[in-house]
Amino acid sequence: MPKIVHELIAETAKGMAKALFEQLCLDNHYYATQVKTGLVTEDSFVEFTYGQLIEQARTTLAGMLAGGYPESLKEQILDALVKDAELPRKRNFHPGKLGSDVVH
Repeated sequence: MPKIVHELIAETAKGMAKALFEQLCLDNHYYATQVKTGLVTEDSFVEFTYGQLIEQARTTLAGMLAGGYPESLKEQILDALVKDAELPRKRNFHPGKLGSDVVH
């Protein structure tokens, strides 16, 4: 996984992680053993998980370019994907160190 990622892609991956957490919380066993006990919080889950969803976020955003979305949104997405593709990919991704890993 890349260490440096465009902000739109990181935020998309975080949104995906949040949605996954919400789905997991619908499972009574997961909620009782992980969330209710304080072992996992939404924030900790998102920070731990979003790095694993970076590629899926890129794919989702790329797919949106062919959808019926406003042209202004498509332009923002394309700009983010192009800039992201130009970023160096030499270091490993470390979730939780977002400040230095996200490019605006």
